[in-house]
Amino acid sequence: QFSHCIVPWVVEREFSGRLIYAGGDDLLCIVPADEALDLTARLQQLFSAAWVVDTGAPKDLDQWAWRRRDWQGTYDQTAARGRFVIPLPGEGGDSAIRLCRDGQRVAAHPADAALLPDSMRVDGRLLPMLGRAASLSAGIAIAHYKTPLSVLLRRSRELLDLAKEPYRDNEAPPHVAWRGRRGLALGHASRGGEKTRFALPWSSGEAGAIDAQRNLKLLAQAFGEGRLPGRLPYKLRELALTARCALERVAEQNQSADAHAQAHKMLLGGLLRQCLEGDGSEEIFAAALSIWQQGIDLACGDEGRYTDGLLLCRQLGRGESGADDEGDQ
Repeated sequence: QFSHCIVPWVVEREFSGRLIYAGGDDLLCIVPADEALDLTARLQQLFSAAWVVDTGAPKDLDQWAWRRRDWQGTYDQTAARGRFVIPLPGEGGDSAIRLCRDGQRVAAHPADAALLPDSMRVDGRLLPMLGRAASLSAGIAIAHYKTPLSVLLRRSRELLDLAKEPYRDNEAPPHVAWRGRRGLALGHASRGGEKTRFALPWSSGEAGAIDAQRNLKLLAQAFGEGRLPGRLPYKLRELALTARCALERVAEQNQSADAHAQAHKMLLGGLLRQCLEGDGSEEIFAAALSIWQQGIDLACGDEGRYTDGLLLCRQLGRGESGADDEGDQ
């Protein structure tokens, strides 16, 4: 059901992608860079759901219409995104899902939380999925549109391997719980070569919450709208040696894993606040701190890679016009 029914619809109707291959839990597609994160999060959301209700394709939507030579239609992504609905448990602490055609609670769509109401009428074919115990690992390679497909394919495979095994020789810091899989890896490259490579788990806390997409998207928007200064990753890069030495001192102390993690957070949070300009919101600050700390953990001592996650968000926020522009360092 997932690879033959859900995946083609999500890739080519909910988003503007082109599906190359789908079989089992393996898939390959090409999608515009500004939709890649939302599309991947949507597939993760559906794959790890307990149940999905297929409400049926709208009558005016043909899933493969674009492939016909005489097709002159337009996409209606808003209508398409309402086809597959994820029912949620009832309120009041009851974890059981009891389908109700009138007033059923449903999950928000990752691309647009306002697309579906919190409660709606649900009627259609019930599809059993794998539930929270299952999760996708994904690799997203972002590059110039003239990049050869063979290069994109190689990079996407390398990024998928990074999502599955993010730490070299299992050298993850002791305070890090995530050791790979159930995660997302992204990288962007210009025509001159690879610029960033970054990986993080889908969720850092509450089961089912896709924190990775939310934080990356929030920071991309903050960079794009100027709420985060474009030179922030470079200012933090100048503090990389200071951060590394301070974190090594923390590691030398005989602390519990929780105390170690808290010391890391306080230290990096203080350095980040020094580099921020203006009155950024606490939500943006928390997301930036999370991405920066994940970059430091992932780099395993390679100071030049500490800010890869923030640089990636900056690139996503700036779009194609900022592909190689580092003039505001």
